[in-house]
Amino acid sequence: MYEAFEHQFTINFGQLQNAIALSSDGNILVTGGIDDQRISVWDLNTGQLIRCWMFAPDEFLHGMSNTVESLAVGADNRILVSGGRLIQVWDLPTGRKIRTLKATGAICNTISPDGTKLITHGSGRTPTTIV
Repeated sequence: MYEAFEHQFTINFGQLQNAIALSSDGNILVTGGIDDQRISVWDLNTGQLIRCWMFAPDEFLHGMSNTVESLAVGADNRILVSGGRLIQVWDLPTGRKIRTLKATGAICNTISPDGTKLITHGSGRTPTTIV
């Protein structure tokens, strides 16, 4: 068995989670909630919650419901992209929103290793967006 897989503990999220992403250094776990519509950042060395924030304030959605459908962490562990009805780019260390992208939802996101491209995709025939 690999030594990397020997340490184990469980994190109790307290709410249903729909999306999950891991930092490139393996120290940070980011989760996206269904019930509470929050993005939560966890320290994987301690299992403790570092910070959390609302995924998308209601004023952007005009009363529509929202869940975090996808998360991606940039290779430098500074950028987080969340997808759902809105695609939002966040500063991961602070939780500050950098921008909201005009796209039609995303159930999966990926960021290129050099951080210059973001690719998002919805379900079925939803167009893939490359930023």
